[in-house]
Amino acid sequence: LLHCCTLALLQSCIVTYLHCIIALLHYCTVALFIVQICIVALLHCSIVALLHYSTVTLFTVALLHYCTVAL
Repeated sequence: LLHCCTLALLQSCIVTYLHCIIALLHYCTVALFIVQICIVALLHCSIVALLHYSTVTLFTVALLHYCTVAL
């Protein structure tokens, strides 16, 4: 009886432990996925901002050049 109880206890412990590991793995994977989304969004924002900035800069330079030539 004692042997059976010990085995049952061990088994339930192992199952619980496995559940914990699976939950942890799942959580980490999801967290990593979210982090990836954040990085991609940040990169996208940076690229858009850079493009916008360079376009504005080019436009300003062209405008200044045009005004200087016109003067």
